Amino acid sequence: MRKFLLPLYVFIMIGLSACGGGGSGGDGGSAGGESGGEPQDSAPVWQQNLPDDPGSAATETLAGVDANANGIRDDLERDAALTASSEENFKATVALIQVLQQTIDPSTNAENVAQVAQSEYCAMKNRSESANDDLPEEILRVLVFDTEERKAAQRAYIRLYGVRIASEGEASCES
Repeated sequence: MRKFLLPLYVFIMIGLSACGGGGSGGDGGSAGGESGGEPQDSAPVWQQNLPDDPGSAATETLAGVDANANGIRDDLERDAALTASSEENFKATVALIQVLQQTIDPSTNAENVAQVAQSEYCAMKNRSESANDDLPEEILRVLVFDTEERKAAQRAYIRLYGVRIASEGEASCES
């Protein structure tokens, strides 16, 4: 399902942006005559130096692959970068990915579950509508919990701790 869902979503978004035309006028962009396949150097900052696509290794373990050891599964980091329309949106999406991964991390326990809940609340609250347009939360959750093992781990988290989203009164979200 994952292999079908994200490419379809990216294809639709590229199609929409290509059809969108003019937009804000701004600083140009490519004029149709340039060759396709932009070099890596011309990619937006948040799309540069991405980890390699882990391929099938991404789904072999609960933790997945994090070759650059930044705490974000490489497949999810790539998904976030390749769908983000701005660096701010990329960072907001990565923040939500990171906390969603914590809900299936075996080190999450009764002592730190309140912090995980507050982090999830803040990540969702601080994520702009634009970031959600780039990669909707519903699709993001499907991508994070993309194997039976990850779905089972999330169900176990919910069974143990419930759906613990901090309310606005409890959570102080300073960005």
